[in-house]
Amino acid sequence: MKKSGVLSVEMRITGKGLSGAVKQAPVGKKAASPGQAQAKPQQDRLEVSKAAVDFLNQQAKRMADGIQKLGGEKDEEEGKSGLSALYDHFQKQMKVMDKCAKISASISKGNRVPPEDLRYLKQHDMNAYRLAMATRKPKKDPKDEESVLSEEDIREMESADAIQMPSSAPAE
Repeated sequence: MKKSGVLSVEMRITGKGLSGAVKQAPVGKKAASPGQAQAKPQQDRLEVSKAAVDFLNQQAKRMADGIQKLGGEKDEEEGKSGLSALYDHFQKQMKVMDKCAKISASISKGNRVPPEDLRYLKQHDMNAYRLAMATRKPKKDPKDEESVLSEEDIREMESADAIQMPSSAPAE
């Protein structure tokens, strides 16, 4: 009895996970049927259809292409590689988180925070703003905190507000 459209495919598992390639058994060899007894099984075998093998090969190729793009693709605007741009993005996010943490700590202590800092915190981390307001300790003589934000951060916030303003205005 011959199965049509089924190939014997061998996948090896190493200590680090699946090996990179899917190997097809030669067409002349038949895969061992489950009913045949083998003296000593040396490895597991899996029978997969040709369509499944093609699908797995396409997925492996897509993943390899994605990794190559991430590692070697140039960013047209800045001329940086994909990994460098990703690093810069995460570094910027960490700076935002650090500023939000400083602002929320000042609020929790009960100190007065500049309105720009409050708006920045609301805009970038609303949950931290809510938590800081809920845990705020009232003081008789609160300290006036200096702004954590740079001039660039304030300009970015104002430009984002200016962009959002016209959308809320009624159209004529």
